[in-house]
Amino acid sequence: MQMSTDNGRRHSGNDGEKRQGADGRDQSSELDASTHGSGHGQGASTHGSGRGQGAGSGRGQGADGRDHSSGQGARNGRGQGAGNGGSGNGKPARRTIFRVSLAAFVAIFAVSAFFVARQLIRTKVAASEFNEISQTLRDMVASYERDAGAGSAENHAADDAGSGTGADGASGTGGDAADGDSIVDGHDEMEAQPISPQQLAYMEMQKEHPDFVGWLRIPGTVVDYPVMHTPADPEYYLASNFFGKRSSHGTPFLDYRCDPAKPSDNMTIYGHHMQDGSMFAVLERYKSKEFYESHKTIEFDTAYGIGDYEVIAAFVAYTSASGAYAFEYYNYVDFYTIEEFGEYMEALGKYQIYDTGETAQFGDRLLSLSTCDYTGANSRMVVVARQAR
Repeated sequence: MQMSTDNGRRHSGNDGEKRQGADGRDQSSELDASTHGSGHGQGASTHGSGRGQGAGSGRGQGADGRDHSSGQGARNGRGQGAGNGGSGNGKPARRTIFRVSLAAFVAIFAVSAFFVARQLIRTKVAASEFNEISQTLRDMVASYERDAGAGSAENHAADDAGSGTGADGASGTGGDAADGDSIVDGHDEMEAQPISPQQLAYMEMQKEHPDFVGWLRIPGTVVDYPVMHTPADPEYYLASNFFGKRSSHGTPFLDYRCDPAKPSDNMTIYGHHMQDGSMFAVLERYKSKEFYESHKTIEFDTAYGIGDYEVIAAFVAYTSASGAYAFEYYNYVDFYTIEEFGEYMEALGKYQIYDTGETAQFGDRLLSLSTCDYTGANSRMVVVARQAR
């Protein structure tokens, strides 16, 4: 019994102890384990979190920090360095380009302004020279007109006195002829014709300027110029003014093959097409029929006669022998046969820009004005007129 009790007691004690002990241990082990596990887990978790944070945060940040700092540093540092360096290097480069561009612009502007100013000065000088010559001729003409008026008054007085006939009259006539011969020296063909004050003025001008042949004018335009003639040096006045000095405007000149004294059947006068609108630039406007309608008349007076001409055609031609508009108009100086004249008129009709309704007949005197045309290489703008009948 004792034994059983002992055993029971032992059993129950051991059982309880064991259970408790085991439970305690078990619990304690479970608790320990749990706590340990929890602690371990928490520790691990904390550790993990710590490591995670440490690694994630600490290392990650550290790594990110390093990476970021090295990447960002590389990117920012290098990028900024490159950017700042590039910006630093780019700004001076841009400034240099800007300064060079500005300097080039200023230089171009200055050069352009210089050439424009020089051309304006040359235009003004040329206009002044032509005005001076024109005024000189007008003064000469006025002087001869006064002389002619005085002579006419004397003749009327003599007629009224009855002394216009007889020996004195013959002597007076002879004296007039002698005076005419002294002025018209070299113009024998004109002796039978009355000489106008203009012709007398031109003759006097020729004594001082032998190359001077006459005066060209298109009413209502700037064309109001002297015309020169140098057969021995055909293009001398292409770059010379009236006084023989170098000039970009030149002076209108007669074709070297033309004879103003005869005169030739087709008198061709050349002049520059100036961009400032002077010289023969106005011929370009004859491309318009409307302009032609209000500028049909051309005046060309020489020491050999006063001439009014009526425009019959305006055309563009190339000086080359090839091309759609090739027309060697300048080679038609004299028409020896009606066939040759007909050939010229046929070409004129073919190349004229519009039909003026006017024409010429064999035996008519023609005047051709020629200048450069900028619509093609070696092209010329030409206006042809017929002497008024």
